[in-house]
Amino acid sequence: MVRQKKTAFFEHKDTPLLSTAAFIKRQIRFMVYATFLIGLSLAIGMVGYKSFTTLSWVESFQNAAMILSGMGPIAIMPDDPAKIFSGLYALFSGVVF
Repeated sequence: MVRQKKTAFFEHKDTPLLSTAAFIKRQIRFMVYATFLIGLSLAIGMVGYKSFTTLSWVESFQNAAMILSGMGPIAIMPDDPAKIFSGLYALFSGVVF
């Protein structure tokens, strides 16, 4: 009999596969985590762009979403604080995602 080793999230390669129900439950749990992380990251970007630039909320959403997805910025940053925020947000987006 193979001894099961408990890990933080996944089964060991020598243990049997999860049941379909347990696998789906785990996938849903990680989808919730990912949705929360993406939403929080998008909110940080939106608030930052709204605070440091003259962009509207919709334009802030678009700029944050484009940076977060790796497409690049839409609006030109008007001053140094906005450019610094934009650079830090781009680094955060690239490292986290």
